[in-house]
Amino acid sequence: MRSESIRQGPTELSTAERDNIRQLVQEASEPIAPFWPMRTMIAQNPIHGLEYLPFDQAVRVGKDLLGGSGYLPNETYRQLYQEGRITIEGIKRAFFRVGPRLESQASIKVGPRLLSAQDIWQWHLVFGFEALEPVLLQWELSGGGATRQFRSDLPSESKHRIIERTIAECEQCRDFPEEAYLTNLWKATLSIFALHDCVQGENTHAEGGQRESSSFPGEKHNFQVDLPLQWTVSDWIERLADVSLVEEINNQMIKWVAGFVDEGLAGWEMPSRDKGFFRAWQELAQWDQSGHFLGIRDFSQQVQALADEPEEVIVWCLERLGIPQKRWKAYLSRALSQLPGWTRYIRWLGEHPGYHAQQKHPTDTRQYLAVRLFYEVELCQMVCEREWRIDGTVSALKSYWEERLEEYGNRMGKSAHPVDPLTQGICQDAWRVFHLAQFLELSPIEMHDLSLSDSQTLLGWLEDFPADIHGPVWLEAYEDGFRVDIIHKLSAHREKTPPLNSRPQAQMVFCIDVRSESFRRHIEAQGPYETFGFAGFFGIPINHQAFDSEKRADLCPVLLSPKHAVSENPRSDEESALQKYSTGTRWNQLGHHLFHDLKRNPIGSLMVIDLLGLFFSLGLIGKTLILKPYHAITSWIARWLAFSVPTQISVSAPSKPSNLEAEG
Repeated sequence: MRSESIRQGPTELSTAERDNIRQLVQEASEPIAPFWPMRTMIAQNPIHGLEYLPFDQAVRVGKDLLGGSGYLPNETYRQLYQEGRITIEGIKRAFFRVGPRLESQASIKVGPRLLSAQDIWQWHLVFGFEALEPVLLQWELSGGGATRQFRSDLPSESKHRIIERTIAECEQCRDFPEEAYLTNLWKATLSIFALHDCVQGENTHAEGGQRESSSFPGEKHNFQVDLPLQWTVSDWIERLADVSLVEEINNQMIKWVAGFVDEGLAGWEMPSRDKGFFRAWQELAQWDQSGHFLGIRDFSQQVQALADEPEEVIVWCLERLGIPQKRWKAYLSRALSQLPGWTRYIRWLGEHPGYHAQQKHPTDTRQYLAVRLFYEVELCQMVCEREWRIDGTVSALKSYWEERLEEYGNRMGKSAHPVDPLTQGICQDAWRVFHLAQFLELSPIEMHDLSLSDSQTLLGWLEDFPADIHGPVWLEAYEDGFRVDIIHKLSAHREKTPPLNSRPQAQMVFCIDVRSESFRRHIEAQGPYETFGFAGFFGIPINHQAFDSEKRADLCPVLLSPKHAVSENPRSDEESALQKYSTGTRWNQLGHHLFHDLKRNPIGSLMVIDLLGLFFSLGLIGKTLILKPYHAITSWIARWLAFSVPTQISVSAPSKPSNLEAEG
């Protein structure tokens, strides 16, 4: 049961401690790339906040946090290799550019071959020699046909050479050369590691029934009970209890964040937004019944008991969950990454206090985390009490599941059965060497002559280049093929293009943009003209405020900061036109707001349909059957209702840098 109540309230922090938490949250937010408002957003790099890391390392961190992969699966790359999209020459160049570095140039003799680590890494990349799960060993040796059939990806040339050699060396193997070769190769591989007796024991167990547990000394579970790295407690409980806990937290956060960051689209505005996200939520959540429906006890009282500062709530929640202080930064990063779209925008808002919406109703990642962690504490506690009658803390979960290791392993998707060292040796060592030997076309005799030391060297090379770091090499080889192809085509085209014997009549510079390519091609086709692509902004960066608008906008790429402010103002001698415009605009806005308010009102929307249905029907008929006359009539009405005001432009330096902060 719950050992402490949130009603006791978090401990008040000193100014220095509060500053430390702010700095911690800022550092935890770095992997979450900021997301610009949709009206100015061009492209989004999900690992923008990790640009200080090497690309591969940034991709790994992004995968741990966001769950996405920066590379295609190895199997996909191997299929591209089989199709010829990736070449062996490209793979060699990729190893030279981004592959692992050799500490020494050591080599060993395996059969007739002299092999180096680079050779083994190349085979491993292209074909993959992974360890076998112990639970699959018996099936692979019997139903799987591992000792009766070649691997499906073994090149056909290698298969033919192995079969011919097997028949030449063993006349009795002519009827079943493939099975004979693989059976003898497997036995020879086991003999290197002195594992042949273990296989016989395993077969005996398989024939006699299910193997009894803990029959071998030294057996142990290959996992420990603890909060996995890059997981939150809600992630952990969700896996163990098979509930949608993270989704429940996300749904609550989406509801509150969407209402708070609204910029005028919602019919009913969220109250108290001027106090900031955390305090607005704290005021309104006391009356929110969704906490009761979620199963949180005394939800309103729990919210009221929270501290007024988000930093204190963050610290209390982390301590309540039992997160070690050394893991706070990583834990907060993971909490932010569980709803990346919203948190990226919230981070951007927090870093741009001059943005018009941020000035009216401020928010930042501190306030977001305080609310999210509160829901996590309460929902984790609720699920743990309901499922196992324990507290929703790391220590309570560890104590509970350490007494139920087998069930824990099953729920976490890990092998809960102890694995004896001999079986582990077969699956980890013999299995990989056995498959590698097929691609090296080693005979059983050559395998038998291979020393244990050389076998361990081969395994060491495989372990130095595990499958989870193949991605950078594959990507480089994939792009190498594209680069070689495009350079070849460009070179061939250049050879066919006649050289210019005279200066071009004109040279033109275009933005280096795909939308400019059509213009460049057509211009060059008209005669001796030369065009160039240039990465730049062909305009003047300005901060613009249109006539009759309260908002300013940066008219330039988002990476530039305008040095000039441009305002459109009515001319001083046009007071009569301005008065007419103001009157017409006032009535226009009144009708516009009244119409939309009636549509969004639950009761008024019913009357709008009956009152204005005929007028909308006329518009539907006009747009469908008599489009041109309808457009002419509506344009005339719009001109008659609208009043133009002669304006003038004033240019001055902006009062403060905009950088999108004043953009509306």
